[in-house]
Amino acid sequence: MWFDLYLVSAVVAAVGAWLISPRFQSYDPPGDVVRGICSAVAGALWPVIVVGAAQILAVRYIVRRLRSPRVDAVDVDAADFAPLVALPNATLGS
Repeated sequence: MWFDLYLVSAVVAAVGAWLISPRFQSYDPPGDVVRGICSAVAGALWPVIVVGAAQILAVRYIVRRLRSPRVDAVDVDAADFAPLVALPNATLGS
């Protein structure tokens, strides 16, 4: 059943690539043989693209969940940082 699902979706992706590819042609468009080969490759490799995109989204989600809260999200008064920032005796010369 899974192979049939893959095969049908691969044929659909290949036909879609075949039908859409003439819209993106340049001054030297590829021949029908090259379009057919590229469509077959696109149909065969579509799961790799989908799985890769899902992995990128999963990694971004995990990193976002593990990242520490941002400083501006923490509710701290500015007066707590005033002694660290104020340097009344600081000069540029020696």
